[in-house]
Formats: sequence, structure tokens, C-alpha cells
Amino acid sequence: MYSQAILNKKWILAVLSMSLLACGGGKSFDLPEEPKDTTQPSVDSALPNDENSNNFEVDFKVEVLFTELMNADSLIAEEGVKLYSGKFDFETSIDIEPRDSSISLSVVPMDSINIITGLQEQIPATKLMLTHASKRFALNTNYTVIVDYPARDLVEDDTETEDTDERNFISDPYTVEFTTEKGEWKSAISVPNISIENLGTQNASPIKQEKNQYSPQVISNSKGDTFVLWRQEITPGTTQLWASRYLANEKKWNLVNKADQVCDQAYCANATQISDSIPTNVLEYSASVNNNGQLAIAWSQARQSG
Repeated sequence: MYSQAILNKKWILAVLSMSLLACGGGKSFDLPEEPKDTTQPSVDSALPNDENSNNFEVDFKVEVLFTELMNADSLIAEEGVKLYSGKFDFETSIDIEPRDSSISLSVVPMDSINIITGLQEQIPATKLMLTHASKRFALNTNYTVIVDYPARDLVEDDTETEDTDERNFISDPYTVEFTTEKGEWKSAISVPNISIENLGTQNASPIKQEKNQYSPQVISNSKGDTFVLWRQEITPGTTQLWASRYLANEKKWNLVNKADQVCDQAYCANATQISDSIPTNVLEYSASVNNNGQLAIAWSQARQSG
């Protein structure tokens, strides 16, 4: 009897186990879906700001901090971030000119509020650094940086949902406007007072001038290539047109045609005579330079006799 009772109990337990397996194994339980990121990214902060946007140093970089990690291609290759010279006036609709830029990205921690717990936490975010393609901005120039579509976060589009684009693009366009520093021309080199004797020969050498100079003009392009032009006195009442070139990356003065360089001393500012070498008097002139460093000059001159 004892063995039969034990056998019956085992049978009942086996039947119950099979019933439970049938109930649990024959039905699929839906697991909670992973929450999808539907929050549009935005710009958390940027430099320069209102406090230092009127005298921004040419060797500084624009900084843009986003609220989350961003898609790098959308910012650089797809031009979600662009640099312009000038400031856009919404009232007069003045156009701004696009400029080539150099952009680098990094990941930094930033403070955020967890939407579920309501607690403060640190999350990874993208920090963007931007400067001109030449690695420095031009002096005394207005610039505008615009962050806009197609700048987006890391969420990719689901190809199975043809009618819906799941990507999160930036919520609103963001603009950074600033003006670079005016620069300071030191009196020792404000207008070079050195000419080149025997230019184009093996005997070429710098000669210091002790005569008057008139009508100095400074022109530069967005790459920082700078020219100084002036009327150099030859004899009382007679002037010639001269020019000198300053290369920002090398931090020194050069001849207009750098290949003709003959003086590399710290004190030396190379000057090139532009007007005709015959005795004439330069009355007025105008000049401009493009982003390739090509200089164009027009002037009027009269013979000494008038």
C-alpha cells in the first residue's frame, strides 16, 4: 500500500508538471520594447557668445556643444555646419558669403536630466571646433556660423518603414555671429621703410629708406594674406608706388612675389616698387587681393614735368 501511494503521488506530480509546461510553453510572452530616441538634438552652448563676439581672436576656434552625440557626416560631409563671412540681416536680406572651414569633433560629458527618474546625470555629447580652412580667421572681419539641417543625432532611419523617417534632425537652426579682432600695427613695421637694391640679381640687398611715405593702405583676404601699399618719396614732390606682403603663417614681411625674397632678418620688411622706375609722380591708387593671394593694383601717375 505504501509503495502504491507513493507511486500515485509521483503520477499526480508528473501530470501537474506536464500541465504547467503545456500552459507556459505553448504561449509566447511579449517583452517590453526598447524605448526609441525621438528627441531632436539642439545646441546647448557656443563660443563666442554675446560677451566676446566683438573682438574674437583670429587664432581662436568657434566651439559648439550639442545636447547629445551627433552624426559626424551630417555635420561635416553633409554640411550641417557652415561658415560664412558677413552677418545676415533679416530686415535687409543682405547675403553672406560661404567660406571653407576646418572642423574637428570630440566627445565630452555634459549634465542632463533623466526623463524617467528626474535625476541629474552625465551623458556623452558632441563638441564641435571650427575655424577657417587656413587655420585662422581674417582680421577685422564679420563671420557667421550656422548649424542647421541635415545636422542630426545617431538615430538611423528604419528602412522597413518607408513612409517614416526615424532620424532626429536638429530642432531649430542655430547661429553664431562674431567679429574678429582689428589687430595692431606696430609703428616699427606699420609701413615698411626698406627697399631692395639690384632686385633680380645676385647682388640684391635691402636698403633702408629715410624719406617720407604717404597714403598707406592695408588690404587682406580671408586667409590672412596681407599687403601694405604706400607712396614712397623719391625726391621732394615725387613719389613712387611700393608694396610689401605679410604672410600670417610665417609671421614676417616678404616681397610681393615671395620667390624673390632676399631678406629674412627680424628687422627686415621687404618692399617692391610697383610703379614705373622712370621719374614719375604717383598721384592715387587702388588695390584688391583675392583668396589665391593674387594682387591687382591700378594707379595714376604724372611725369615730373606735369
